[in-house]
Amino acid sequence: FPSHDIFGGTAVSGSYSGSYAASISMGGEGNTGGSGGTVTVENVSVNGSAPSTITTYGARSYGLAAQSIGGGGGSGGASISIAAAGTASLALGLGGAGSVGGNANTVGLTNDGSVTTSGAAASALLAQSIGGGGGNGGFDVSASASIGLSGAVGVGGSGASGGGGGSVSLTNTGTLLTQGGGAAAILAQSIGGGGGNGGFSGAGSLGIGSATLSVGGSAGDGASAGTVNVTNTGSITANNLAAFVNATDSSVVAAGNNPGILAQSIGGSGGNGGYSVGAVVGGASAGFTMAGSGGSGGTGGDVTIINSGTINTDGPMSSSIVAQSFGGNGGNGGLAAGGSASATIGFTSTVGGSGGNGGQSGAVSVTNSAALTVTGDLSSMSSGVLAQSIGGSGGNGGMAVAGSISLDPVPGAPAAALSASVGGDAGGGAHAGTVTVTNTAGISVTGDQSTGIMAQSIGGSGGVGGNAIAGSVALSDSPNSVAATVSISGRGGSGGSANTVTVYANNQSADDTYTISTTGLMASAITAQSIGGGGGNAGSSFSGAAANGVAATVNIASDGGAGGAGGQVLVSTQNNLSLSTTQDQSSGIVAQSIGGSGGNGGMAAGGSIGTSASAAVNVGGSGGNGGNANTVTVTNNATINTLGMLSLGIIAQSIGGSGGNGGASYGGALSQDGSVTVNGDGWTGNSCGSGIIEWFRWHLFI
Repeated sequence: FPSHDIFGGTAVSGSYSGSYAASISMGGEGNTGGSGGTVTVENVSVNGSAPSTITTYGARSYGLAAQSIGGGGGSGGASISIAAAGTASLALGLGGAGSVGGNANTVGLTNDGSVTTSGAAASALLAQSIGGGGGNGGFDVSASASIGLSGAVGVGGSGASGGGGGSVSLTNTGTLLTQGGGAAAILAQSIGGGGGNGGFSGAGSLGIGSATLSVGGSAGDGASAGTVNVTNTGSITANNLAAFVNATDSSVVAAGNNPGILAQSIGGSGGNGGYSVGAVVGGASAGFTMAGSGGSGGTGGDVTIINSGTINTDGPMSSSIVAQSFGGNGGNGGLAAGGSASATIGFTSTVGGSGGNGGQSGAVSVTNSAALTVTGDLSSMSSGVLAQSIGGSGGNGGMAVAGSISLDPVPGAPAAALSASVGGDAGGGAHAGTVTVTNTAGISVTGDQSTGIMAQSIGGSGGVGGNAIAGSVALSDSPNSVAATVSISGRGGSGGSANTVTVYANNQSADDTYTISTTGLMASAITAQSIGGGGGNAGSSFSGAAANGVAATVNIASDGGAGGAGGQVLVSTQNNLSLSTTQDQSSGIVAQSIGGSGGNGGMAAGGSIGTSASAAVNVGGSGGNGGNANTVTVTNNATINTLGMLSLGIIAQSIGGSGGNGGASYGGALSQDGSVTVNGDGWTGNSCGSGIIEWFRWHLFI
């Protein structure tokens, strides 16, 4: 295991002068995480001797463990800069950048021996390749003060990308028994490191003429995961007969969560963007604030399981076979908040950070040719085969808040207060990979929500756009004062598309017969779904302005994200196969292609009050379009028996996504001389069409 690298050093600087002063501070950068090496573990016959028999009893005491782990990247150092002077002063600060996480490497594990574990969370075989997380950016705080001119610039350090997960290969021919619960008998994972967060930034300035610039650090991207391959021919039993948390308290049972085989490839999530805050006070003042953007999620790798050994599991969340590829989620954009106070004119601008895009997931394939059994009265959410490819969700956009106030101390002189805020756009959801399940053996499961075969490709959801809030007040005894605001919210992210899902329930030979049966509620024999990701909602926009003179406000809400498309779905069953369910809402075959729903448009609301004139314009955002569904094909030659209510023999559906709702608008303007108000609601998004449903010959008994 490589070590984690140290943080960058903190930097503090200060300057003072009766005339001119400047201060510069820079935080140190973190160091790079080290890479993990290749790991190979073998428990096999050597020179004619039998492989070792392994038995463990304690909690988290694995039979065989093979891990390659990259070191985490070091975080950037903090920065503090302060300057003060009589004539002019300037403070500059930069937070240190984080450093990248180390990559993990290839992991291989081969076992031919008998392995038994009795402790909680103790897998018989564990193989993992885990990339190191990226380092966080260092924060910065900069402040300046002067009787004359004053300025402050602060920039948060950027977060770094995570390290990649390597490929994982696991082969087992031995007999495996786990009795402690809380862990899969076989656990194989490749995990990309998460991106580091961007550093916080704060800037403040005081002077007759005063200005600030504050920029939050951008986040690092999540890293990709590698491929995961599991081949099993041995007999596997995963139950809870010896399940307890520790040896001194056997009454505390850690039941369930013990699949037979769990194989996952998980992309790292992007880091979150750094917050940004600014404050400025002066005779004339201007402040600019920008938050950091979120990092993108890493891609999930392909996952393949080939099983020809019998698997018996017992307990909730204890599927016989689980194969999953997850794209990493995008990071959230940072919050931006700023304010200005002035004696004559003040201006404030804030921009929220954008969310990162989700990472794509890989292809998932499961081939099973041996009996799978899930037993126990409490074995809920425990399928025979669970195969999923799920795209990463987009990160949310950051909120933006801006305020400006101008209080003119000179009798008869006008004042002006201006502010603008822009919410961060959300990241888009990622596309999912294909999912293929081929089964040629009997499956028997008990418990509610426990499907015989569950195959799903699911696009990532779009993130939510950031809200925008702004306010301005100009107070003066002059009727020529001006207050104005503009706020624009962030757009919702689009949903990712799903991919093709295929389920084959075949026979090993012409004379071979077998049954896929369930006995719980909401437990269909075969479920195949391709579901597009939902579009994210847009942020809302709010602002207000008041002045002894002219006041105006403009609020524009953005549009919701479009829904992702559903992929093709194909289900095929051969002769001499029976599908059986006994409880309600448990159909024989469920095949669905579903487009994602569009996100809702943002709401816009604002008002203005002016003594001489006022105006308010508010425009709501439009809803996003729904995603298209795709073709669904079911070719059935199996006998189907269902006993419960709402338990159809075959249900095949192609359902287009609903369009998002348009955003409402509210507002008004008030003035003793004249006012104008314009409000416009957003359009509702279009619902999209469904695909084609194809039926072929089938036998049906209900």
